[in-house]
Amino acid sequence: MSLLTKTQLADLRFALLAELCHAHTVAFPAEVLLRRVARSRLLDFEVTVAEAEVALGVLHSAGYARVVPNLIDELTYWQATPAGVLAHGKGR
Repeated sequence: MSLLTKTQLADLRFALLAELCHAHTVAFPAEVLLRRVARSRLLDFEVTVAEAEVALGVLHSAGYARVVPNLIDELTYWQATPAGVLAHGKGR
């Protein structure tokens, strides 16, 4: 169960989408995306990997992110879709 507010969840989705779009040709696991978000200082609250994965699932459902299969490890990798890059550019 997430203790984040609705506003924090929206900020998390925006920050994750921003990081996905900055390197839209590369796929990242949720843990790496969280480190990138922390370095960019886009959020002023702590987020767990589980919360990030839920937020990425919402972006996936909206068509803004896709899952990239990785046969080497069991991590889920995420990549921005063209629709995600466009939405981020429009500030959605």
